[in-house]
Amino acid sequence: MKLSHIQAMVAVADAGSIRSAAQVLGKTQSALTKQIRQVEDETGLALFLRTSRGVMPTEAGKAVLSRARAVQADLTHLDDEVAALRGTNSGVVRVSATPLAAVKVLPRAVARFRSVFPDVDITISSDMFGDALKSLREGRHDIVIGPHARAAKVGDIVLETLLMTELVVITSASAPHAAATSLGDLTHCYWAMMGDATGNPKQRFREQFKRHGLSAPRIRLASESRLGLLALVRELDAVCTFPAPLLQELGPDSGIVRIPVREPLRPLTISMVTRAGKSLTPAGEHFADCIRHRSGVLRNEWGIQSPSA
Repeated sequence: MKLSHIQAMVAVADAGSIRSAAQVLGKTQSALTKQIRQVEDETGLALFLRTSRGVMPTEAGKAVLSRARAVQADLTHLDDEVAALRGTNSGVVRVSATPLAAVKVLPRAVARFRSVFPDVDITISSDMFGDALKSLREGRHDIVIGPHARAAKVGDIVLETLLMTELVVITSASAPHAAATSLGDLTHCYWAMMGDATGNPKQRFREQFKRHGLSAPRIRLASESRLGLLALVRELDAVCTFPAPLLQELGPDSGIVRIPVREPLRPLTISMVTRAGKSLTPAGEHFADCIRHRSGVLRNEWGIQSPSA
């Protein structure tokens, strides 16, 4: 398979139509259609489904595209490596971070990084952790920072535990259950979650109740946006587990309060995830070191030591 074929597949998948992808690549529709047909003939697979609204990958196409994206990302990393060898510090480091890491880890890490690599760009996204891992495997992210996930401990992923932080339960200051003293008093409430309410996050949430002999309530709302989640908690009198350091930043006029439940919650573990067998660029490796340094400072400040990964 030629590199031009890989470029064509990814462009069509991203654009959702041959016409739009052709415009992005500066090619004619007929030329791009021919390339896609060549790939399908070579693989013996139907990679895209043609519809009246455009094209979309088939199941086989999704698998091939995942590998194609990884190849394309490796080529970009190669360009950055070559630039570093020439003494030209350029390129991009792509990071996905959950709200706690985005607020507490990344600002200082970026400031430290810029003093050494001022001309390297940084892109930061906030994806659901499962989506971020998929993008990491495809090379669209270099580093993912998020909740400790057992599912990430597989051969193609390297997981490094950074820090732990206290979890608390929050709600609106005007909520009738704001003064509740037990998790058992909150099981009937409208529960929200910051992040993904499926998979490992959902299992960790359930375990918080199970360890105290309680049935876990249903999670009715999930939001990756910290500010959006807080607005919804205020409006709906919703209940949510929340990192204590982020709550401390809100202040007394935020309309959000901690519910003084007596049951302790398991701390939230934050990890840094990279691809196994795929070395980061020099800039990416330095940025990872900056993340480690900032995490060490926070561990000392919070008084909660990082467990082994």
